[in-house]
Amino acid sequence: MARMGYFDHPATERREVKLAQFMTDYSAGHVTVTDRKTVCIDGTPLLTVTWTDEEYDNSPENAYLVAGALARAFHDYDRAEDWGLALTRDGGATLGGDARVNELLVHFLAKERAGAQLISLVHEAYAREAETGAREKLRAEEKARADARAAERSEVENADAKAIKKMRENSDAYSDYGDSQRALALMDRVFASEHDDSRALSYVIRARAYAVQGDAAQALANADRGVADDPKDVYTWLNRSDVRRMLGDRTGALSDALKAIEVDSKNPYGYLIAAELYDEMGEKAQAQEYFKKLYAVEKDALGRIPDEYLEAVDKRAYEKRMMEKKKAREAHEKELREQLDKKSRPTDGSTD
Repeated sequence: MARMGYFDHPATERREVKLAQFMTDYSAGHVTVTDRKTVCIDGTPLLTVTWTDEEYDNSPENAYLVAGALARAFHDYDRAEDWGLALTRDGGATLGGDARVNELLVHFLAKERAGAQLISLVHEAYAREAETGAREKLRAEEKARADARAAERSEVENADAKAIKKMRENSDAYSDYGDSQRALALMDRVFASEHDDSRALSYVIRARAYAVQGDAAQALANADRGVADDPKDVYTWLNRSDVRRMLGDRTGALSDALKAIEVDSKNPYGYLIAAELYDEMGEKAQAQEYFKKLYAVEKDALGRIPDEYLEAVDKRAYEKRMMEKKKAREAHEKELREQLDKKSRPTDGSTD
């Protein structure tokens, strides 16, 4: 039974830089955006996007949409002639492909009268590829990734139940550390296999990953499916309880924890979750009762019992913990005094 992880979302700037680099790589290195508004081809400015509405400046958003349309064309077409470029009367240009993808590009080409510049830069870019080998490199990298994915699929298809179980455990560990992306990637591999020994458990483990990601709908759907598929497995109830708790549903989480205790009264996690939830809900008497039950079935769980409940659970253990804390506090205070005394001593060798 894994515990709740934490949320860790990269900063907006980091995500933007990462996505911008992906776009550039996708275009065989041709397309970039500078100052979050100027779209360039091989470093030469094509046009600058300036489009501010009354609420906020959405120029960066539109600049990347324009650049994305160019990147897709560079990626999909192996020759400049394949673009289907044609000048328009307003100084813009049209090109083949998905009209929805190209809509903003066509708009700004006309607005900036940059049609001729685009045609010139596109032809120069492809001519330069003959020297740099950029397109061959792009296709080689894509083939390598495709081969790797195929090998991974083959590995999953041939993985035995033991390997699948390990993938599931690793996914759960990633969720504990807030890495929903890796957790879900591993669960994709688990669900692609025919050798999963507990599909119900896989659903609730994937539910935890979705909860860490913040996708409540998918988290609950997967958790519900896991419980429905195997209600006799205590870990389906425990994991759904954890998912509900992560999503802020303490009442539902408590109900599942109590159900887990019914399914397996010797499993300590149901008592632990119930005790913690009662504590969070301010029901101290019930929290104390379930911490007692936890200690009764698992003596090693002593460290999970808060000070305010430990005395009622095991007075001797409480007194020992208090003594250890007192000693640690006194040692820390002594260390601080020694540091302050050392700083207050003269450094010039005098005794005054």
